Amino acid sequence: MINWRSIIIGIILAISLGIILGLIGGTSGTLIGFLIATIITGYLANSTTINGAIHGMIVGTVGGIITAIIVIIYGSTIGSTLDLSITGGLFMLIFIEVAGGAIIGAIGGAVGSLIKGEE
Repeated sequence: MINWRSIIIGIILAISLGIILGLIGGTSGTLIGFLIATIITGYLANSTTINGAIHGMIVGTVGGIITAIIVIIYGSTIGSTLDLSITGGLFMLIFIEVAGGAIIGAIGGAVGSLIKGEE
């Protein structure tokens, strides 16, 4: 069963930590922020490892989509900085954000549920 409270908390944490750590450390900081948020989500889900991974994947995917929307909104600035074309490079960057968020989310959610299980 999906624990929506932990998912909402995780999404808020993923966006907040992703932005704050992203300003400090760039893309690596954003990924670390997502990982921390999904570990907390898996911990709060209070369930099996697979269910924690599912919770983390949901948080990572939604966080990736929101990050992708931010990239689209500021796409002209990012596109000119990274020399990305709107059709090719920006689409690939968005795909990587969403897929990377889902993968990191699943790993973090599983780790969080394992931490909770050891207590």
